[in-house]
Amino acid sequence: MASTKKHVRSLWRWPAVGAIAALALTGCSSGGGGDNAGGGESSEAGGGGTIIFQMGSDPSIVNPTMTTGFADQQLGCTIYQGLTGVETGGKAIPRLAESWEISPDGLEYTFNLVEANWHDGKPFTSKDVKFTYETMSTKNGPLWGDVSKVFAGVETPDDRTAVVKLTQPFAPFLLLTECGHNGAILPQHIWEGVDVKSQQAKEITPIGTGPFTWGEAVPGQSYTLERNTDYWQKGLPKADKLVGQIITDTASAVSAIKAGEIDYINTLSANASQQLQGVKDVVVEDVNLGTASGQILFFNTKRAPFDNPDVRKALFEAVDRGYLVDKVWFGRGKPGVSAIGDAHWSYTGDVDYNKMYPFNVEAAAKALDAAGYKADSSGKRFDLNLLVRNDPPERVELGNVLKSMWSKVGINVTLTVSERAAENVAAFQDFNFDANIQGYTNYGDPAAGTARAYICDSIGRNFGNPSQYCNPALDKVFSEAGKVTDQDARSKLYGEVDKIIAEDLPSVVLIQEGGQFARVAKLKDVIYQDGSPDWSRAYLE
Repeated sequence: MASTKKHVRSLWRWPAVGAIAALALTGCSSGGGGDNAGGGESSEAGGGGTIIFQMGSDPSIVNPTMTTGFADQQLGCTIYQGLTGVETGGKAIPRLAESWEISPDGLEYTFNLVEANWHDGKPFTSKDVKFTYETMSTKNGPLWGDVSKVFAGVETPDDRTAVVKLTQPFAPFLLLTECGHNGAILPQHIWEGVDVKSQQAKEITPIGTGPFTWGEAVPGQSYTLERNTDYWQKGLPKADKLVGQIITDTASAVSAIKAGEIDYINTLSANASQQLQGVKDVVVEDVNLGTASGQILFFNTKRAPFDNPDVRKALFEAVDRGYLVDKVWFGRGKPGVSAIGDAHWSYTGDVDYNKMYPFNVEAAAKALDAAGYKADSSGKRFDLNLLVRNDPPERVELGNVLKSMWSKVGINVTLTVSERAAENVAAFQDFNFDANIQGYTNYGDPAAGTARAYICDSIGRNFGNPSQYCNPALDKVFSEAGKVTDQDARSKLYGEVDKIIAEDLPSVVLIQEGGQFARVAKLKDVIYQDGSPDWSRAYLE
């Protein structure tokens, strides 16, 4: 149980603890089986062992309302919870709200809350919901950019009831009340008065309502979460501990799960998936995310010559996307067809990048000539700084291949490879790049995940709109699509979104992909939920 005396402590200055280091080094993943290992829903829990999962990097801030950073959510959405969860396919399911009612006009959501305690023993109430939505999610959540425009506030008639009021209907609102969609509920008594954009936010020890509590941190090595013995869902969690072990490169992660040193790899890279196929005692599972996911190339539209759509289109035509899929991404996925993606219900088929901008080096060169960027005597047209993150390694290889392809049309590319935290600052705060590659998903609905990459309000938000592209006409269509509840009508509007983006092309989906994870065979009942596992029922046999 977390201390009730002091909640402010730097996550980065905690001393290394010998027991944790030993866990990370010995791969102590075989857990104590016991009567409750696969058992029922008694008030007793545990006995399900210590589950060790891979983390590709240290978290930057374990606050899921402020970021969609994967490392932050791996930990944060096990400690914190939203009012809802999201099943594969985008259906909202109960979490901290045991039920809800939506008014006929779509302007009020009445949430009936469970009885739960924060990890420090204080009760969770509707006031925490009000505080979180009004001061955190709407002001800082990258996925809440559109909903913040129609958010009117939260009423709290009693401790167990929270009534969210909107000025206009917003069809995917329930998706945004999930933890990973910037809907994690935070304790008001800890976060009130904190300047969340300063260093103070990194010094708040995570105190949630979730199945596991914050344990110890050894930055660069491991993060340990302890079983919440006062969890509101009786009989859960089943595991005794979770350990997030930092393994930054694919080869080491693959070796670790083969050796039984870790139990789980979330979101397999394409190369890792290929290496683990057929390995004894390791299971590779495909995940139907129910979303459109992809590797997206963002152009900095505030820098010349990338402020010119004709230049952006020419650069896109100079990219052999089929080669990227087959050789760099090991055949997992296909060339992107649009901003929406044809894996989603909202795709109309009116936009297909492969037909609009087919790979053609000669045509790309002529287009650059026509745009006023003819090659000099050495064959050079202009410089381009391509920023990529160092994980997964395939992302770096994407950068190297793009550098080679663009060189064929006279572009002098400098590839800047950065670790996650520094890249986040460069891409989303300082905008220090000409082109940047990010892995995005639409989080089950274009209003939640696609809009953040293009709307004006998402500029400056983490994992928002790094291109700084701002088109009020596009914002208006996104806003209208979010108000409509009929799916066919919404799809038509998103068809218009696709057309506008395809014409302006501030960013392009290079590779459209699904998802995979790997687990050891003895790890049971891992429920994959919208990008990361729900560990509450998982246990080691």
